[in-house]
Amino acid sequence: MSFVRVSLQAATELRDHIRAREPFKLQMLARWMRDTGGPLEQMDASFESLVPLWGWFVGQLEADLPTVCAGVRASITDPSWEDLERQRDFYAYYTARNLMDKAEADSALRSIETGRGRRTAYALEPLAHYLRLVVAREHPQAVWEVWTSGGDRVIDSRHHEVGIFLGERSMFFTGVLNRCAGDARRGKEGAREPGALLERVLNPYSGLLPRPVQERRASVLAPYLTADLGQAPAEAVVSPVWSWPYGWSDSTGRAVPRRGILVDEPAPAAVGEEMILARGPAEGLEDPSLLKPLDAEEVMRALWMAGFRLEDGSRPRVEDVLTDGAEFAHPAGQAQVSMLVHAGKLRAVHLEPAVLDEFEWSQMLGPFRRAAKKLRARFATAVDFEADS
Repeated sequence: MSFVRVSLQAATELRDHIRAREPFKLQMLARWMRDTGGPLEQMDASFESLVPLWGWFVGQLEADLPTVCAGVRASITDPSWEDLERQRDFYAYYTARNLMDKAEADSALRSIETGRGRRTAYALEPLAHYLRLVVAREHPQAVWEVWTSGGDRVIDSRHHEVGIFLGERSMFFTGVLNRCAGDARRGKEGAREPGALLERVLNPYSGLLPRPVQERRASVLAPYLTADLGQAPAEAVVSPVWSWPYGWSDSTGRAVPRRGILVDEPAPAAVGEEMILARGPAEGLEDPSLLKPLDAEEVMRALWMAGFRLEDGSRPRVEDVLTDGAEFAHPAGQAQVSMLVHAGKLRAVHLEPAVLDEFEWSQMLGPFRRAAKKLRARFATAVDFEADS
């Protein structure tokens, strides 16, 4: 999940939503613990309280979150996360490269199909707010704030993400909680141990959270059982993210140009040049026999990850890639690719941009650059290809 394409204004609206919902989420957590026999009285915002907290939450996961209904919606979501076809492409890419275990990918897809992932994300939100209380016990200035990276040219992968701000540093626990829950669901070694969350919270921030010896105090959650918070304001109930566009969270996670498209700005004019993926001299574009064959399966996966489809919306197959002159368009009309095949072998791939912005173009190039590296091929503009050969 990345917020690099999100404007500061939109990110600030999300921050305000998270701040406004906090007392209601903490009250939800208190009542949830009360109703399920959870360790309510041990929730004193100490580091050690995270141990019984996680032990209890894992029990709720194992029981399939019986108190969390199917219609819930997490504050931070992206419609693309529940697009099964898109997610199948994603997991197919990673399992094909042994970057992810197939059982793990299958579990993630089942989570989307059954709505379990949505319910889990919603159930983790109160825990994120409790974590802020834990941090605030040692750092009273800890508040929810938008992280803005410095510099004029590039931004880091946390740019415009809402985290727990301590003045000069921020801590981000949404991903930590999601990974902990996912690992516990799959039975990953150690993930179901009560101390798993405490370890994952402290390890990345050992400099900020040295885990001092803390005296045990009264529960900070118990008072919420009787607190009269009144009616939750709209700002606390409706997440601004729900109106953000499909795919807003797409990013490689690497530093990207600051001019990346923002959710509340129109896309800039089209950019990009024709790109060529090939192995061999430029003359091979006229005489394909001079080009070395490319692995069609590897190119097929790059097409999947870049979002290209056949006319009927299905993913290209190897036989499609090995059809000379075959063309595949991006569903959003952003670009088109064509295959150059000779003697039954794929020799080159031409990628032509259509209407898109600089950020989207750079994102689309990613899968082809990775394929080029694996195939020991060149992926360059048509001009550079001819000049350097």
